[in-house]
Amino acid sequence: MPSDEEPGNAAEDPALAELERRLAVVRDRVQGVARGHHTGFYLFGRPGVSKTYTVRTTLDGLGVPFAYHAGHLTPVGLFELLEENPDRVLVLDDVGHLLGQQVGLQLLLAALGNQPDGGGERVVRYRRQGRDATVRFTGGIVMVSNLELHDTPVLEALKSRVHVLRYDPTDEQVAALMRRIASKGWPASAPRVPAVECLEVAEFLVGESRRLAVRLDLRLLVDKSFPDYLQWREGHAETN
Repeated sequence: MPSDEEPGNAAEDPALAELERRLAVVRDRVQGVARGHHTGFYLFGRPGVSKTYTVRTTLDGLGVPFAYHAGHLTPVGLFELLEENPDRVLVLDDVGHLLGQQVGLQLLLAALGNQPDGGGERVVRYRRQGRDATVRFTGGIVMVSNLELHDTPVLEALKSRVHVLRYDPTDEQVAALMRRIASKGWPASAPRVPAVECLEVAEFLVGESRRLAVRLDLRLLVDKSFPDYLQWREGHAETN
């Protein structure tokens, strides 16, 4: 964490302090699944605001083993994940396609249902195309998406089983987070670009995004702007 003198300190920046309060709720929901208090959690909001990063770093910090899957997932793929990780937390990133399939939703409902006896084991059965298999699932499922769960009977049943949270920080809050990230240099583990230069890049990105009426996205900073700057600084680009 930055010291009191560093840019992006939550004690001095109201936007960052509010963002930290919102992130604390996200972390608590993830921990609730990891510790077995809840079977699942559905987190949604616009892209590029650290949803997946927060989920994964929270689980890493807790030392809880988890399996991460991003992108297209079929119902049989979901069942195989449950088979391979019957007692782990599954993190399913960008699950919109799966939620549009009746079989996939039914498997999720079975994996997320609480038992009448209060036990943690949930029986998930897959019978399709000549296959009949059963998983006794004791783990949890954290779903991350850009999409809100719409009101259909099956999705309502899913929402009744898990906590659902919209995470949609303001641009001011994302800008404050960008400054905090920049204040550590890039990459944070072994900086090749010092903090003072990273902060200059971050301020330029925030200013240009506002000028062009583009919503801020952390990927623009970490995955694009910092590498672009480093490419220029090392003399591998004609334009600044």
